Amino acid sequence: MSSQPETTMKPPSLPAQRVAEAVRTIAVVQSNYIPWKGYFDLVNMVDEFILFDDVQYTRRDWRNRNKIKTARGPEWLSIPVNSKGNYLAPIKDITVSDEGWGRRHWSALVANYGKAPHFKTYKDRFEEAYLGGGERRLSAINRRFLDLVCELLGIRTRLTWSMDYAVAAGKTERLVSICQQAGAGWRLVLWIAPLHRCRVPGLCGSAGSGPHALQREGRSGCLGGSSASKLGSFITAMEKRHEHPLTQGQGQHRRVAVAL
Repeated sequence: MSSQPETTMKPPSLPAQRVAEAVRTIAVVQSNYIPWKGYFDLVNMVDEFILFDDVQYTRRDWRNRNKIKTARGPEWLSIPVNSKGNYLAPIKDITVSDEGWGRRHWSALVANYGKAPHFKTYKDRFEEAYLGGGERRLSAINRRFLDLVCELLGIRTRLTWSMDYAVAAGKTERLVSICQQAGAGWRLVLWIAPLHRCRVPGLCGSAGSGPHALQREGRSGCLGGSSASKLGSFITAMEKRHEHPLTQGQGQHRRVAVAL
C-alpha cells in the first residue's frame, strides 16, 4: 500500500479475482434489542458478524431496550433484567427478571402499529418470536430477533459469538485476536471523516464519535463508529502485529485499512 497522502475519496481499484481472494470482512459488535436499520446494513456488508457479548453489560443502553412511536410520543420498551449488583457482569450472563415482558411488548406493538401498512404480513412471525420464546438470557433473546429480521431481509451473513473464539488478554488485543482468528483480510478501505457527531456503534461496539463510510466492491454505506482513542488503539495494535502501517493521508481525512 502506497505511503503517499490520498487526495480523493475514491478507494483503490482491485481486480475482481484479487478482491475475492483477499477480502474477508468481519464486524464485532455487542447485541442489541431489535436494533436500528444501520445495524442491519452493517450485518449485510460483512462476511461474518460477531456478537461481542462477553464484554461488560452496559446499563441504560440499547442492549435491553428500544423506543417505539405512539400517539403520546416515543415510549421505551425495556426487557427487565437482573442487573442490580451485577455491574461487571458480561452481556452473555445477564438474565431476564420478569418472563411476562414478551407479552407486554407484543401488546404495545399491536396497539401502536396494528393498523400500519404490511403489519399483517409479518404479524405471525413476530408474534411467535415474542410469545413463543422461552430464553432467559438477554443475549439469546437479542439473537432470536436478529436472526428473524435478517431472514426477513434476506441477509445471509454468518452470525457468530465472540465466545466462539479463544480469549486474548487486553481489550484491544481481544479484538485484534478475534479479527485474526476469523481470518479478516486487509482489502477493506475505511474512510474516516472528521471525528464527531456519529452515534452509531461500530468497530469497538460502543457509541461512537465520528461518521465512517465503508466502500467495498463498489458498495458504500455506514460502517459505524468508534471513539477516536479506541480506534487509534485498535489500529496501533494491528500495525504492531503485522509490522506495516495501516493508515494513509493527513489532516481530518485518513484512509485506514483494517480487519473488520
